[in-house]
Amino acid sequence: MTTVTEPLYDVAHLAHIELLTPKPEESLHFFTHLLSLQEVGWSGQSVYLRAYGDYAHYTLKLTEAKSAGLGHVAWRTTSPAALERRVQALAAQGCGRGWVEGEGGDGPAYQFVDPDGHLFELFYETTH
Repeated sequence: MTTVTEPLYDVAHLAHIELLTPKPEESLHFFTHLLSLQEVGWSGQSVYLRAYGDYAHYTLKLTEAKSAGLGHVAWRTTSPAALERRVQALAAQGCGRGWVEGEGGDGPAYQFVDPDGHLFELFYETTH
């Protein structure tokens, strides 16, 4: 019996990022007026933005914070089964943090950290 070792393409694409900003008004102006992103919603100290051709509800989340940084990066998987495979692989490596409720039109997401400690999420369900 031959073992198939071709790669699984479980991650479909980069879905959204969250940027932390101590200058929320200036950041919102930068992304909406200079880059022409569209404001699509607010929640607490966060604003959700998208570019003209984005099919997802949002692709950039700006969140007010004490210092600038990366909040998290989210990737969409190719299917529910692909999400489960990646969750199992991440949990087996000990880098999983667990499930969180989706936001801004996304379904439940699995959070994990990379070797540098950056926070990531994987999800499948989304609103177009």
